[in-house]
Amino acid sequence: MIGAGQPLLPQASMSVKGISLTVEVARTADEKARGLSGRRGLAEGAGMLFVFDEPLTPSFWMPEMQFDLDIIWIRDDAIVDISARVPHPNPGTPLAQLPTYSPRAPVTHVLEMPAGWVEQHRVAAGDKVILPAVDLE
Repeated sequence: MIGAGQPLLPQASMSVKGISLTVEVARTADEKARGLSGRRGLAEGAGMLFVFDEPLTPSFWMPEMQFDLDIIWIRDDAIVDISARVPHPNPGTPLAQLPTYSPRAPVTHVLEMPAGWVEQHRVAAGDKVILPAVDLE
């Protein structure tokens, strides 16, 4: 379900609340900026993991997104916040009009999953996460 011409990022395995996932890992500034923009969706059990080298409070937006997301905000090995069912923007929405999304506390990782995943799996703040070992560039 990758958009035409969209390269795959390096993949890794991780788990949320004991649920195994395969994630593409966004480590560089360019990978993080592109995120899932232009994609038509994600396969079952797949997501995108954004890795930060130190705890921070990032702002995410959804330019050129074509599907809704659950954004899971992670600090070390636990979920600290969730932005559930974040709607994708209408096509042609000017960048200046796109809303931004941020966690309530600093995070080290952000996991994006298709909207409804959090509710389906009853994932909540405080749930444990086993992250992949990845090197930052």
